Amino acid sequence: MRKLFTSLYILLFISFIGLGLLFDWVWQQISYEIAFSQHDIQAISTLLNRVDPPLDDVLTSLSTIYQHDFSLWSVNDLQLPAHLLADIKHAPIILDDQQGQGYYYAWLPVHNQLLVVKFVLPTAAWVKFIITLVFYACLAAIIWLWLQPLWRDLTKLRLASIRVSQGDLSSRSGVKSLSVISIIANNFDDMVSRIAALIQSHKELTSAVSHEIKTPIARAKFAVEMMSNKIQKQAYADAQTYADSIIEDLDEIDALVFEMLTYAKFEQTQPALHLSEVDIIQLINTQFASLALQYPLIKFKLNRQASTLLMCDGHFIDRVLQNLLLNACKYGRSQVNVELIDQPDILVVAIEDDGDGIAEHNLATIFQPFSRLDESRTRSSGGFGLGLAIVKHIMQWHQGSIVALGKSKSGGARFELQFSKTLKD
Repeated sequence: MRKLFTSLYILLFISFIGLGLLFDWVWQQISYEIAFSQHDIQAISTLLNRVDPPLDDVLTSLSTIYQHDFSLWSVNDLQLPAHLLADIKHAPIILDDQQGQGYYYAWLPVHNQLLVVKFVLPTAAWVKFIITLVFYACLAAIIWLWLQPLWRDLTKLRLASIRVSQGDLSSRSGVKSLSVISIIANNFDDMVSRIAALIQSHKELTSAVSHEIKTPIARAKFAVEMMSNKIQKQAYADAQTYADSIIEDLDEIDALVFEMLTYAKFEQTQPALHLSEVDIIQLINTQFASLALQYPLIKFKLNRQASTLLMCDGHFIDRVLQNLLLNACKYGRSQVNVELIDQPDILVVAIEDDGDGIAEHNLATIFQPFSRLDESRTRSSGGFGLGLAIVKHIMQWHQGSIVALGKSKSGGARFELQFSKTLKD
């Protein structure tokens, strides 16, 4: 709005001043040329300089011939400003007043007087009308030229919106950054890109979930048939085994749906973050204590114990640490190391294990939902491949990032969380 107002204001300001000066000069030239010939007054001045005084009779004759008032004035009688008198002595000039009277001043050096010719400016209405009409026509043409780029960009935006409404999500406005509607166009392009990404993500999620859910459903169907067969044979102990298997499959489906809904929610919108200074060391040690009960053979190591405050949403960062440490415990053999590294603008939290690591060709897709890794990191160990995708979103909300390294010093995978130190509440 400010850019549009400023450009229009400057355009009108310059146009009014420029056209006003131009047409004022044109009006003066037309008026003076109609009223009196400049060649006539120059010839009369030359003639009067050659005539001996008194000049009363000559001036009377000139007034009768030209129908204008000719008179001689001394410099003291007129009391003209010094700069104006200097201009008149250099060359004759014409002045007018607001009553439509024109005055031609010429210097007669022989008589040391000023010749003043008083005449009435013409008041032809058609001349004023034409000049006024041309003035507003020029102003309209200038505004029309100014509106052309704006109308062109609005047309581009309108056509792009029509294409998007018809399903072409690859369409963009094509409006340049210098346009006054560039902000609107950029927002439109970002919106279309976001819609396209959401639709593509929805398709991928639908396809992945349908694929992932087939396995537990197939197992449950098989278990139902086998349980029915065992019940008919009165082998109730075996039937109970299949019933337990069905419950496990249903739990797996329930967990899959929960993870899918969580990821979909994170993908669509960013929740409100409750930022505060959180001791990252305390969060890590809390996770160590919890995971030590599940993985008693795993040794946990942290390179520092001094309190380290980080501006973040403690709930979401705790989830990030839980996911990465749980993965390290699942795929590691005996050791999980956490290292905090201070850099000028970021705090790096590195988590690594001593497992088999991640193949180089999987690093590019590891943060995609339902991504499949090599045999050492399949879902037989648990999980559905959504955890790292959720972690990536949480880090982006905190203006940070996560990087996966295929091999660490311990031999396994290494994940580095990069937190911004400039994040404010």
